[in-house]
Amino acid sequence: MQECPNCGVELRYIPAARRVAAEQGIYTVDAESITIVNEHGRLVTGYRQHKCGEVNGGKTTEVENKDSHRKETGN
Repeated sequence: MQECPNCGVELRYIPAARRVAAEQGIYTVDAESITIVNEHGRLVTGYRQHKCGEVNGGKTTEVENKDSHRKETGN
């Protein structure tokens, strides 16, 4: 597994489907799969696209807190 250089969360890289590959290339997703119910009532298992700052329900991680403190104080 890879780790996000910004927040330290484990990531996976999934190649985009051929028809979208020209636009997207590779999706960066959280390593843990999730199961959701789609609009047609079917269970679908997949991965959430990774966005820094959305870890722990939108709270920042220790790494993000340290980085923001360094930026604010200059240390």
